[in-house]
Amino acid sequence: MVKDFNINDLTDQLVRPLNIPFDNASSHYDKFRRDNPLARKLSHSHIPIEPLSGHGYFFDIPKPHSDQRIGYTAKDFVEKCNELLHQVNLSVITDVAYIVGHTDNESDDLDELKKEYEKIRQQQNKIILFGLWITDEHAIQGQGVPILDVGALYVNIDRNTAKHHRLEKHQQVILEVPEDGGVIEFT
Repeated sequence: MVKDFNINDLTDQLVRPLNIPFDNASSHYDKFRRDNPLARKLSHSHIPIEPLSGHGYFFDIPKPHSDQRIGYTAKDFVEKCNELLHQVNLSVITDVAYIVGHTDNESDDLDELKKEYEKIRQQQNKIILFGLWITDEHAIQGQGVPILDVGALYVNIDRNTAKHHRLEKHQQVILEVPEDGGVIEFT
């Protein structure tokens, strides 16, 4: 049997890029912040290549015995990252990954992150994240200092390499994300 190929057959076989251009990514993140009232109050990570509504991953709010979900969990984050990495034939999180911020932006201006976002995007092998990090444990009462950041997910590196990246990017803490979804901050 002979099959006639058409343009749709060819485009279905192309691998889509892992990260989208900054203008699209910042639009996704802006929409996420507008649509989610907790996005300005709680620390979170956001993968801007999600559908336009986007998902925020609130790692520090465990709700194991509650039907009420506040965003997506760290385990959801690992599953989504593995799905995205698998789609572009990159290594998935099989043990642990690290989220390392690349900026310290103490303003609410996403445009301040564009240069670093594009620099990470050129590497083509890391998931880029927008993150809001609240520096105070009482952040939900509005007492913390928000740092809007762009960072990357590092897969298949050890803790010492992650620490090296933290120092190189002048970060105070980074997140260790095990495959099981438990997330810890470390310096």
